[in-house]
Amino acid sequence: MLREPSAAAAGLIRIEDFDLDKMFLVTGTERAVLIDAGWDETGDLPALCHELTGGLPVDLVITHAHPDHIAQASHFAANGSCVYVPHADADALSDFGYQMDFSRTIDLHDGMTFDLGNTVLHTYAASRHTPGSVVLLDPSTGDLFASDSFGSNRRYIPDSAWL
Repeated sequence: MLREPSAAAAGLIRIEDFDLDKMFLVTGTERAVLIDAGWDETGDLPALCHELTGGLPVDLVITHAHPDHIAQASHFAANGSCVYVPHADADALSDFGYQMDFSRTIDLHDGMTFDLGNTVLHTYAASRHTPGSVVLLDPSTGDLFASDSFGSNRRYIPDSAWL
């Protein structure tokens, strides 16, 4: 837990998978957003998020379509969550030999907003890492969720080559 939810700011929880891929659960007063879905296909990340939020609806926002950010996307879709992913990254994902059913997702792009109740996340294009890469900003706290757009998502050196 990085920050408890309050009337003034959304709650913030960092989740890491086995490969140290970071995901952020942003919890408002009415709903929550999980930013990225890691590389681990096992487990039930939607159930964990619902437990951590006290049962709030949880949408999934994928900052870019690389395999280490999408593994649990189908679990969220199967549980009725809205799944947002940049459709401009379809080729970037297939370059890794992975496929995703983009028809079950909502195209994520510059200018979209996510109203969580006491905070609104704003989406900005950051198309250097992949064609569809985005960052999310919470202007009320200054929290910027940049994924791999600025710096490495993991602590070890080889990941930096993708930047």
